Amino acid sequence: MNLKTNMVRGILAAAMLAGTTLSGFAAEDKDKLEWFRDAKLGLFVHWGPSSLEGVEISWARQDHPYDHPGKGPFVANEKYDALYKRFNPVKFDADAWMSLAKEAGFNYVVFTSKHHDGFALFQSAASRYNVVDATPFRRDVVKELLDNLRDRRTVARAARYSARIFARARRART
Repeated sequence: MNLKTNMVRGILAAAMLAGTTLSGFAAEDKDKLEWFRDAKLGLFVHWGPSSLEGVEISWARQDHPYDHPGKGPFVANEKYDALYKRFNPVKFDADAWMSLAKEAGFNYVVFTSKHHDGFALFQSAASRYNVVDATPFRRDVVKELLDNLRDRRTVARAARYSARIFARARRART
């Protein structure tokens, strides 16, 4: 699946939500839905060790639980499970990313802080399988991004967290 296809799918999903009626929503939810409609264009970011292979996050693992089959290419389990050891995005620059998002017209950013494979882009006491404790990078990506967005106050922010984690990722790594 290419970038253009993903962008078109995202735009279609947003368009469907924009057409949602407000009846049946609590007042607080109506306000949030109206804000979402007014915000129009947002950026949803999935990023992590799988980017080293240029594959889909989580679903590219050869034996992931297939409730979403993925399209491939697939990465052997042993290789996918070791990607975090090489994840060292030294050119990561939260300010540059968020400046580009703003220049492109995005009004909000949702960053996937932890996906189904269990790897967290933030430091966590729950598991050492995270960007700070388990990679050569040793920086809290989520904190840097959210702090940057908080400081600029021009782009709304949110973090997505997957509560559903593949069984092998539930084991804390040391």
